[in-house]
Amino acid sequence: LTRVVRLQPASAATAMGLFFGAVVLGRLAGSQLARRVADEALLWGSLAIALVGFPLFWLAPVAPLSLTGLFLTGLGVANLFPLTLAVAMNAAPGQSDAASARLTLGGGVAIFALPLLLGGLADRVGLVAAFAVVATLIVVAAAVLWAAGRIKGESLPRPISITRP
Repeated sequence: LTRVVRLQPASAATAMGLFFGAVVLGRLAGSQLARRVADEALLWGSLAIALVGFPLFWLAPVAPLSLTGLFLTGLGVANLFPLTLAVAMNAAPGQSDAASARLTLGGGVAIFALPLLLGGLADRVGLVAAFAVVATLIVVAAAVLWAAGRIKGESLPRPISITRP
């Protein structure tokens, strides 16, 4: 935010509150929606919001667009872990403990390692170029969800179901 859209450091730090506020709002909304909408549909929606928000945050040359993207990214990523966990556990009947353990381990490793790796990459190639990794990970997550649906015999993405299966 300071380098690309030229916010002052204090303003950029304050603006990060948009992201965290959006995550909280997304979790609250997601917990309500999860009672009425299928997990897979919510996961597709979360990925779609992140796929719209992150490039806007990443590439916008002006602060209002970048901050809008930051907010949308927070909304999009808010429920990725719990929804991915729910989808994985539902996809592995009788093995939900293994699915939960593997996803939790993967999430923990990602939280620990990716900021360090992203920072190191940014030092080498620049911050804007390094953030391509984040965009790539969002696309990979969507591709994995699509492939999982194909393996399961569904044609994802499917229309959003208003009621839980």
